[in-house]
Amino acid sequence: MSANVRGLARLVNTMKSVNDQADAIADQLEAHQTRLASGLAAASQMVSDIGAAADDLTSSLSVFTNGGPPLEDASVSATATVTAAEAAAVAAPTSQPSASWAGGQA
Repeated sequence: MSANVRGLARLVNTMKSVNDQADAIADQLEAHQTRLASGLAAASQMVSDIGAAADDLTSSLSVFTNGGPPLEDASVSATATVTAAEAAAVAAPTSQPSASWAGGQA
């Protein structure tokens, strides 16, 4: 009978050790869960702050528009090319100012 009791005692000790390990892992999990929840709350607040900033910027920029559509599509202007001749024609000064610019004296 003592052999049977020794086996049961060993089994109980093994299960106690497994239970202690599971308890330690549960403590770690709870600590990480708390950190994760705190990090997610901070990230959520940042997203809200960024959204509010975007709303403020949009509101501020609306002062400078008449509410019409954009003048040109950004994707088109980013791919548009200007030849050297076109750039030179825009940048070159005229030989004589126009009459309206010079106050009527040409």
